[in-house]
Amino acid sequence: MPPISPELIALARRNQAETPLGEPLDPDLDRYYALDRAGVCAAWTARHKGALVGYVIWIWSRGLHSQVTSFADADPIYLAPEWRDGLTGLLFIREAIAAVRALVSPTYIRIEEPGHLGVLMRRMKARRIGTVWRL
Repeated sequence: MPPISPELIALARRNQAETPLGEPLDPDLDRYYALDRAGVCAAWTARHKGALVGYVIWIWSRGLHSQVTSFADADPIYLAPEWRDGLTGLLFIREAIAAVRALVSPTYIRIEEPGHLGVLMRRMKARRIGTVWRL
């Protein structure tokens, strides 16, 4: 994984500002790099005319309770608000999902409550399978 660019940090700050958790942006870059070196993490970006407009970081593994399952987890997935209504967002998510499927063939793909992308997920016929509770 190449060094994190200031452009990505700026977009991550926009993402953080939209989350209801109220946590500061403080990514554990050492762990991201370790996951990348272990071959279980990769990032995809969306650009328009060279400008970064979205990103997703995939982390994947085999299931712990069932060795025949595997998952790819989007941590996080973000698309700038000005790109959510057109085809850019839909194409970005489709391509990112196709890329991780081609790379690791996960049994399922998990995207945790992408409130800002809900419309796009419904257009892709994604199935909501639960709610995440935070204590």
